[in-house]
Amino acid sequence: MSARAELRDLVRQIRTEIEWAQRIGIVIDPPREMPVEAAPKPPPKPRASTPTPPPRTTPPPPPMQRPSGPPSPEAMAAREAARAAVFGLANNATPPPRIEPDRDFKPSFDRGSTPVPTRLPMSRLETPLPATPLPPPPPEPPSLEAVRADLGDCTRCKLHKTRKNIVFGVGNPNAELMFIGEGPGADEDIQGEPFVGDAGALLTKMIEAMGFKRSDVYIANIVKCRPPNNRDPEPDEIDACEPFLRAQIATVKPRIIVTLGKPASHLLLRTNQPITSLRGNWSRYLDIPVMPTFHPAYILREPAQKRPVWNDLQAVVRALGRSLPERGGG
Repeated sequence: MSARAELRDLVRQIRTEIEWAQRIGIVIDPPREMPVEAAPKPPPKPRASTPTPPPRTTPPPPPMQRPSGPPSPEAMAAREAARAAVFGLANNATPPPRIEPDRDFKPSFDRGSTPVPTRLPMSRLETPLPATPLPPPPPEPPSLEAVRADLGDCTRCKLHKTRKNIVFGVGNPNAELMFIGEGPGADEDIQGEPFVGDAGALLTKMIEAMGFKRSDVYIANIVKCRPPNNRDPEPDEIDACEPFLRAQIATVKPRIIVTLGKPASHLLLRTNQPITSLRGNWSRYLDIPVMPTFHPAYILREPAQKRPVWNDLQAVVRALGRSLPERGGG
């Protein structure tokens, strides 16, 4: 579009606005048209076949009659408002008030008459939650004195009829090594202490060869009364005494248990395998490592079994992280 055509459109727009203002009673002097020098047009190229159409002209709008007499105050106010709206010429116009954001505004959802809070009140947040009660601690095992007091003058099985003394146990109540035999013999029944006869003397030598004193370990039997004629304890007799043996083990809490002989090994390991198959092989009782081996009385009858028993005891020493004395027994 040429510059002259643009100027023509601008003038036409201004005239239209002036006419619209005059229709509502606003008297506006029309702007003076500035003379515009016409730029020379290049000669049109002749077209042989298509004639040039005549230029299209828009007829000017009919002139409007200006009202006679002075305008009323209402017309003056309307004229100033229209003039300000059309040309932006309002001198006393005040800017619209600035709307500040409401920082305290909190949106809510309309779910009836009760508003839904957007956050919990501080009173609820500051209220501590009720503490979850901790489980009660496991009961402490009773002391050896309490276990002995619970055993009392036991009459729970038929062995009480022939016994002289209850043979409870002896040694360090906090020992890391515990020996368990089958039952008291004649000497133990008289003195009321386990392993005090010939078999007890051999057990003491075995303990010392391992680098302990007899007072460093704990010694007990699966039954607390002597079976007649040193026979093996019977099942009902073992069942009557086993709760007290379990209480002794739970109280002492040894790191390792050595079972001496078949009855003690069968009870703790819950097996009927022969002692020859059990000895020298680690097992567990109440999550405590157990080393089965021969009874000292059997070693007295079969001296050739000293070497296998000594091998078992050396394995126990190594499991405890200890070293053997320089003159370890054999």
